[in-house]
Amino acid sequence: MRIGVTGASGQLGMGVLRHLLTRTSASDVVAITRTPEKLATFSSQGVNVRPGDFNDEKGLVSGDVRRRQASFGASETARDNDRH
Repeated sequence: MRIGVTGASGQLGMGVLRHLLTRTSASDVVAITRTPEKLATFSSQGVNVRPGDFNDEKGLVSGDVRRRQASFGASETARDNDRH
């Protein structure tokens, strides 16, 4: 099973990535971020680093990401957008 982490280059996202790598194979982790260059260390460990921004739906290349984003309620999505 692949696990996707959005906001992966942020403080929390990097902590989540470090934790996941202690529990699963790097090849099962997808790190999605607006700044992929910040995740070069994780990429060199085998994490699949992808550029992505929820404000640019066409830029999210994975259908899985779009499905999961769409599964959140509208109020949750609006609240998240207000924070960014």
